[in-house]
Amino acid sequence: MKTQKIVQKISNSPVFETIEREIQIAGIVLNFDLQLLDLYYTISYFKDGENVSQLLKKEVPEWHIDNQQTILVRDENFNPVANPDYVEHKDENGNVKNLQEKFLTEPAFDYVSNIMLNTPMNLSDILRNYILEEDNSGRFN
Repeated sequence: MKTQKIVQKISNSPVFETIEREIQIAGIVLNFDLQLLDLYYTISYFKDGENVSQLLKKEVPEWHIDNQQTILVRDENFNPVANPDYVEHKDENGNVKNLQEKFLTEPAFDYVSNIMLNTPMNLSDILRNYILEEDNSGRFN
């Protein structure tokens, strides 16, 4: 059986807007003793279909997932799950003060390791969804 690499196209470079990018997962370390998940990856850069990665920086931000972080609980379509106990609280100016409570969250390592090991979803699908989420948050810029 041949293994396939996990590759996900992400947004174009914010510095060079005509440069397309993709993430390739190089390795995954899941350490239950330390409750730590490390994702190792590379970013490839393309201009007009040609790989120009050698012209750009190779350094990428570390990607660690541990229980010091919380993460949104998601449904089978990767949509955040609403917190059934959420009650909106506003300040004197009408701004919502507790928006972070609108969706269910869990300790990140516990949640991600559980869905990786105990759900029928493919690991590649799980990681592709998280790559897109992290791209939206600016991790790869």
